[in-house]
Amino acid sequence: MRVVDLADRYHLTTVEALELCHAAGIAAEGSDTELDDDEADRWVELADQQREWRERNEQERLARVGTTSGRGPSAASAAGDGAPSLGIDGSGDFGPIPPPPWEAGGAAASNLPAAAPLVTGDRTELSGWGATAPSAGQPQISPLAPAALAFGTLSLIFPFVAGLIGFGLGHVAKNRIRASSGKLTGERMATAGQVLSVIGIILWSALLGYAFYTDYQHTQQRAQFTDLQVDEGVIQWNELAPRQCLRVPRAEVGVQDWQRVSCASPHEAEVFSVQTVNQANGSAYPGRASFVPLAKEVCEPAFAAYVGVPYAESSLRMGAAFPSISNWVAENDRHVACIAFQEDWDYINGSLEGAKR
Repeated sequence: MRVVDLADRYHLTTVEALELCHAAGIAAEGSDTELDDDEADRWVELADQQREWRERNEQERLARVGTTSGRGPSAASAAGDGAPSLGIDGSGDFGPIPPPPWEAGGAAASNLPAAAPLVTGDRTELSGWGATAPSAGQPQISPLAPAALAFGTLSLIFPFVAGLIGFGLGHVAKNRIRASSGKLTGERMATAGQVLSVIGIILWSALLGYAFYTDYQHTQQRAQFTDLQVDEGVIQWNELAPRQCLRVPRAEVGVQDWQRVSCASPHEAEVFSVQTVNQANGSAYPGRASFVPLAKEVCEPAFAAYVGVPYAESSLRMGAAFPSISNWVAENDRHVACIAFQEDWDYINGSLEGAKR
């Protein structure tokens, strides 16, 4: 509830309402300051006490005025008090005005209710009717502010979830700080958390966008790629032999039928050797993980003999085609086709035999 709303309820001016806030230990900067339920209850309690104090004071003042006015002008003169003839309505004489309750001394000071508190400049020393001293100590940092900063920093590594949490915590922290009327601090920390969260999200979004764009460009280039290979027919797995040129399959799947191409034209791969692995008939199928070292063992010496340089010194790459499990079991197929190709599957021009590349 706003301070101005409470002032209207109790028929007070804005200044009087703000003085009540200060007396109750409420940090209110203006009439539009929002008070929470606890602060509003304290304000209302203090306002009720002030109203009662004023009513009692007024009743006692009226009682004294009635007593002195009954004496009449002659009685007042006889008493020698020199009281002026100043009736409330201009017709009656009510005697001397009593001192205000906040002034020390006076004949009637001991019979008056407790004095209303004076609000000091630093708002720390309050006394009188129902005054409550404000809480001591410095403003506290909002716990959400460092949490927002932590999640903002984390968003630089794990961007999206941490970034959204950090930005949201920063927003909530700043709202609570503004509504605390100076009791909470840490707005800069919360803002830093929000900035880091935004940077993390934007940075990783840009990186992912670049990755997707690069992949899309590569796909487009492959789609527009001009195939210069000249097909010469389909050959079976058991027909692979040295000096044959091949079109490479586009996926690592079992291939029984291979597309042979002309070695006189640009081609992707070339068979340079067919070797038999040292496995007894009837032995268990070794699987891909075991075929890789077996193929390397038999293909590397054949590569050096075919190309003219050791494989470790060559710019070419080497692969192998293995028998399938059905070939292995049903046909006792134990051979491996050793295949050479260029990095990124660039075209090979001419035969690799004796190319020394």
